Amino acid sequence: NTTNQTTEGSGFTEIDEQVFNNGWTGSIQVQWRINAATPSSPVSDWTVSSEGILNKMVGVELSATSTGRSSYGTNSYTPHSNRLVLLAIDTYISGGSVLPPTSVTATNTGLSWTKVEDQNYDSNLRNISVWRALKTSSVATGTETIDYNSITQTSIRYVYTEYANVNLTVDGAGAVQQSSDDTVASTTTPLTTLGTAFDHVDNATYGAHGVNNDSAMTAGSGFALGFNPRDGGSLMSEFKNTNDTTVDATCTSGATGSIAIEIEFAAAGSGASNVARSYDNSCIHFVNEDAGATFPSATCTFVGGGDNPNNMTLDWSNNGSGTADAINFMLFGGTDVD
Repeated sequence: NTTNQTTEGSGFTEIDEQVFNNGWTGSIQVQWRINAATPSSPVSDWTVSSEGILNKMVGVELSATSTGRSSYGTNSYTPHSNRLVLLAIDTYISGGSVLPPTSVTATNTGLSWTKVEDQNYDSNLRNISVWRALKTSSVATGTETIDYNSITQTSIRYVYTEYANVNLTVDGAGAVQQSSDDTVASTTTPLTTLGTAFDHVDNATYGAHGVNNDSAMTAGSGFALGFNPRDGGSLMSEFKNTNDTTVDATCTSGATGSIAIEIEFAAAGSGASNVARSYDNSCIHFVNEDAGATFPSATCTFVGGGDNPNNMTLDWSNNGSGTADAINFMLFGGTDVD
């Protein structure tokens, strides 16, 4: 009942305010905030710039609704070079059959995305998918667009995670050694099992799980929880820096979908691909130690064994007339020596 300006309450935004002084005196303000004013009451708080009587305060809780989208943009973030980036996406449709993302496209980040696995669950109302990317240089702050080829999906949740000291093959193809997916109609322990033994003792394990409720999820035994967004469904990522073919979690009972990945390790801290574990013929040198005899002129033509530390092969061409009775060699390297 005064002409004084009204100040919006904490966390609120003023939409409009009108002051009247034409036959009657007063002012009215409309304000709002995107989340609840208090947990127990929607009544909003405000003050006036000088003493007056506030006859009535009414707060209205607005229910957010959405018809969904066929394309979703992520928040802005800055990826790191020489790291495997895994993007887990949980998609939900309120009716019909869910569609996994048809593409993930970068804006400014420089990343190129490839789908690793996807799995429908919850009677085909939900889909969980994991996408990979990796760049050794020229990454920048930007966003990603998750697209569904013009077919509307009700909502999505997503989680980025990055992993260093991995195989640096283009776009992360070499960093993903194997993967698996699975679904359970109703469980408290979402689970998927990788099909074969790990390629190397230093490789690591990644898991992503979705459930059709908003429950907080707990990482499996020995796994570290990455992140767990919960809004119309629950999605989590987890990581274990050792071999584990059984990738599990716990949640409130519901329909679940799960994806597991074996992450291929490279030389620790080197920032190089796992060819750092391969043998290199440039370090092989033949030396004459047979007093007085002429050692055959030999050239090393191939050093094999790849990244298997238990299998090294040498091939060479013998250009002389003598015979090599023995070959002595020294194997040395950096931080990843078995």
